[in-house]
Amino acid sequence: MQPVVVFPLHDKDGGMLLHLRKILPDLKKIFEKAVISITPPTLELQKGSVENLSKDPFFEIVYNSPGTQVGDHFLAGFNAAATKCKPEQLLHLCTIDRLAYILEGEHKSEFFQDLIWLEKQRHPVLFQRSPKAWSTHPKN
Repeated sequence: MQPVVVFPLHDKDGGMLLHLRKILPDLKKIFEKAVISITPPTLELQKGSVENLSKDPFFEIVYNSPGTQVGDHFLAGFNAAATKCKPEQLLHLCTIDRLAYILEGEHKSEFFQDLIWLEKQRHPVLFQRSPKAWSTHPKN
């Protein structure tokens, strides 16, 4: 069973939506679906793009109320995924900028290998930055 990817989308200028379109073929190969928690400013300023996403059955769109914060957006997406997905299905909670960075760059094959490994674990796994990665942050 393929995992589900879950992420908030705060994208007032549409830049991340461009990256999302670019990586969509890979997302559809890796994940069964994407649960996207849309922020109010994104919906307001990128309404057409959000409507297009909502027409694709690959996407489950979660709309957040005005005044909500980033933690609310993560929680709303994760709650929707936990409620609507199969109990044994893995949920990959992430951010779209890091996902695009991985899938558009040199780390794509490592990411695919990590997901294969992750599926075999059958329990929660937290990926975190290494000291080497932190030493370059936010440059890369």
